[in-house]
Parts: sequence; structure tokens; C-alpha cells
Amino acid sequence: MENVKERQIELQARSMRENLIFHGIDESAEGEVEDCEEKLKHFIQDKLQVTKTMEFHRVDRLGKRQPGKTRGMIAKFVNYKDRELVRRSAFTALRGNEDRNIGVNEQFPREINERRKRLWPHYKSSKSQGKRAHLAYDKLYVDGTLFRIEPEISADDPLAQDQEDEVDVIVAPDEQNVHVNSSRLSATAPVFSPRNDTVYIGQNVNRGSRGGRGRGRGQPRGRVAGRRR
Repeated sequence: MENVKERQIELQARSMRENLIFHGIDESAEGEVEDCEEKLKHFIQDKLQVTKTMEFHRVDRLGKRQPGKTRGMIAKFVNYKDRELVRRSAFTALRGNEDRNIGVNEQFPREINERRKRLWPHYKSSKSQGKRAHLAYDKLYVDGTLFRIEPEISADDPLAQDQEDEVDVIVAPDEQNVHVNSSRLSATAPVFSPRNDTVYIGQNVNRGSRGGRGRGRGQPRGRVAGRRR
């Protein structure tokens, strides 16, 4: 079931591959006709300094209108290379921008966004240590080492066990356990000492003997991470 779910997430992510989400583009008053595509083209040219004329399959506002709030725009580009040109240009043009309401983001499925949120503090920690860190999709690369989040096991999975009092256990490549309270994970990140292999930051993977990856004697119960065997 886990592989089927991951396949579904992958297919959903592929369908979003040409999409970008834009924030901070003024929205017309309620009742007025709004040409989202034209507004987006002006934003790309004026704010992002991209002179090439972009083509879109569709451009829409996100969600329902709320008083006092400007909804973001989601755009599906005709050409993936154009999408990447805009994304990379936004990274340069908006760096240091004081207006935090303006931004450009990739679109991912909800599950991928959750994994990226958990990887983000580790990315920031690695950058603060002067290491080469890059976050792509649901993968974090630190000095050539790949870090990933273990896919979550459904609560009705027959291999899942009691998850009371969960803690995140980050097993770094040097075999030292770093315990991080999951409620403070976004604020506190462990220090990495990576080697050149893949490290999995676990999420609900206490499977017992049936899964072949149960916790050993003396190990904390809950989320476990370690190198793939």
C-alpha cells in the first residue's frame, strides 16, 4: 500500500511540474473582471525582469476571496523551460526584497510539502555550518549526502504499532543519536556529520519484526532514521 500511495504522490507531482504559485499580485475588487494572465505577464516583466513573453495553459486565483487578503495566483506554463526561467529569475530578483508578501513558489502535493517543511530546519542548520546544501523536491543534499524523509505509514497499516509518546530520532551517519522533540523540530535542527550515503529521517516507521526493521533493545520507541542497509 505504501508503494501505491507513493506512486500516486509522484503522479500528482508530475502533473504540477509546469506550475508556479505567485504571491503579492494585486487583486481586482470583487465584481470587477480580472485578466489574471495579463496581470501575471506584467508581474514577470516588471518585478522579475524577464522580457520573454510567456505562454500559459491557464492562470487562476487560489481559493476563495477573503476580505482584506490578496489571493495568490497559480499558473500552468506551456513550456517547462519558461517555467524554470521564471523560477530562477524570481530567486535572483526577489532576494532581499523587503516586501514579504511577494514571492514565487513551486507547487507540490501536500505530502511533499510536509516533507520539505521537516527538511527545512536541517537545510538551514547545514547552511549555517558553511556546508553545501540544496533542497530539491523531497530530497536534501548536504555536501554530497542525500537526506530524505521516510514515507509515513498509515494508521490502519497492519505493520504500524502503538505510536504513543513519539519522538524524532535522527541517526546521523556517525551513528550518534540526536533526539529532537517533534514539536520543536522547526526551531531546532541537529548537527550533521555526513558521509557519502543516503540518510533517512524517519517518520512512523516502528514496524516490529514483521517489517524487518523493529527497534533494538534500548532504542526509543517512535520515529527512527538511519542509513539504508
